[in-house]
Amino acid sequence: MKKITATLLCILILLSSVCMSGFAVSEKQGMDALKTQFESGDSALDYVYYSPAGKNDKTKYPLVVWLHGNSSGDYPGHQLDNCSIALWSSEEYQSRFKDTGGAYLLLPRYPTAGLIDLAWEGTTTNLKKTIDAFVKAHINNIDTSRIYIGGYSMGGKMTLRMAMTYPSFFAAAFPLSPVYAPSNSDLNNLIDMPIWFFWCKNDDYASLNSVTVNSNWQYLMSISNCKSACRISTFDTIYNSDYTVKMADGSKDIHNTWDAACHDLFMDDNRPQKGMMVKDGNGKSVIMTYPEGLIYWLSCQSKETQQEQEGEKRRTLLDILHGIIEIIKEAFVDIIKAIAN
Repeated sequence: MKKITATLLCILILLSSVCMSGFAVSEKQGMDALKTQFESGDSALDYVYYSPAGKNDKTKYPLVVWLHGNSSGDYPGHQLDNCSIALWSSEEYQSRFKDTGGAYLLLPRYPTAGLIDLAWEGTTTNLKKTIDAFVKAHINNIDTSRIYIGGYSMGGKMTLRMAMTYPSFFAAAFPLSPVYAPSNSDLNNLIDMPIWFFWCKNDDYASLNSVTVNSNWQYLMSISNCKSACRISTFDTIYNSDYTVKMADGSKDIHNTWDAACHDLFMDDNRPQKGMMVKDGNGKSVIMTYPEGLIYWLSCQSKETQQEQEGEKRRTLLDILHGIIEIIKEAFVDIIKAIAN
């Protein structure tokens, strides 16, 4: 009887631990297992998504919107198959989201046909409708002050467009090798947004080089109100997480910076991504310390924090103005007294 009781107790403990973990899938279980955690949805655009919320969960989680590149939306779910972003749904990566230990992942799809169509062209409104509908459907568990957007190549271009069009909606943006050179007037809309640019020095894909990404960064940091929160990652080449060289068309890959981002900017031995240099908006080098990578940086950004900082700035300015007024008043009183005497 004691053996049976002990066995049942072990089973209950095991079931309890499984239920408490939300049936989380480990990175070690492989990409196929991770992809099974994603569900499908449809709005103005179809999408796949990962939800960290369990039954009766009242936690407010951040939302990460991930935009695929060209020729990665050929079929529903292609945006999940064509890169390693499913890693972000793993137990290990989800735990890196500060405060909540998890986040929603939303992967909308722009229906493309190989290289015939340019992804995301003319879909700004429909993409926003899709995001809004998703947030509404999960409003009980999404922290609307912590909605982030990122994407690669043409998705990086759309990341910038969405961030510049809806700067009060997104708490942070991370364009990865964006094939885009926005105007300075458009970049002015990002003055208060933490942003992390990714680019490879010799990336000549669609003229993506110092004339585009680097010049965008330099201009934006000349006007940004949050330079310390901004980042730029510069790569010499792209490595796989096992230190092998990433190859594309028989040569070293100099465009796929998203491969590093999908691995949260760390190698398999938890060292920072090889061949990557990170600086903040003040030009200071940023030392990556595991596990505080891209995910941790994102989860530190919040519209509420930005609003608090803006409020503090306004309070500081009011204090300064009040001090000036008091000085003027005292000087005026002294002048009156001098005249009276």
